[in-house]
Amino acid sequence: MRCPRCKVKITDDSTFCSECGCKLPPKGQDDELRIIIMGLAFSLILGVGAAGETFVDKYNEKQEEKLARRQAEVRYEQQQNDSYVSEREEEKEIKDTRQMGEMVEPMDLDDYLEYGASNTFGNSTNKGTEEDDVDEKTTEYIIKDSASRYLTDADVKGLTLQEINYAKNEIYARHGRRFKSKELQDYFDSTSWYVGKYSPEDFDQNYSERMLNDFEKRNADFLSEKEFSIAPNGYQLDAN
Repeated sequence: MRCPRCKVKITDDSTFCSECGCKLPPKGQDDELRIIIMGLAFSLILGVGAAGETFVDKYNEKQEEKLARRQAEVRYEQQQNDSYVSEREEEKEIKDTRQMGEMVEPMDLDDYLEYGASNTFGNSTNKGTEEDDVDEKTTEYIIKDSASRYLTDADVKGLTLQEINYAKNEIYARHGRRFKSKELQDYFDSTSWYVGKYSPEDFDQNYSERMLNDFEKRNADFLSEKEFSIAPNGYQLDAN
């Protein structure tokens, strides 16, 4: 132990310092004080370490969010580019045979990030396979582009009453509507693109108005008019 005033080392059990006369603390008190100080210092170090770890975790979390958003933005830009190329090719193909309507307004970035960021894109090694799959799916539609342009009489020329009815319900099926008609349900279940998610009542009451775009709404009415102009009662197994 050392004198708290003059720092002279005390080797016996004296009550007062032999050099300066300062009253000495009881033997062992210095050790207790030193232990307390060391404990406080250790606690402080632990607290600083925990705070630093929390800061690092938050920083890493923000960086991951930024990375995820950037990846979504890249996918969105790729999707927009692919969509633009596809639309131009389709427009060129049918320009001389059909009257073109307005193109559907593309989804903006914020909507894409909220609803469409989960879409993925294949690499160059499977691109050909994916394109083949798309071509196969489009042949399963009665009228594949009824969601992106207004239909005309030329589009239904040569279609049977059944096909007109299927084309009308195809518009709803794209959005996951199920059907009361077994014939219709079996038909759409046989396609690779159809996923039935909503009962007819639920879809008609809660989803139809906000899910269908202007092209789809007008085309559904157009096809219905054509259907009932051919047969007063429409197609026999009509689900509506």
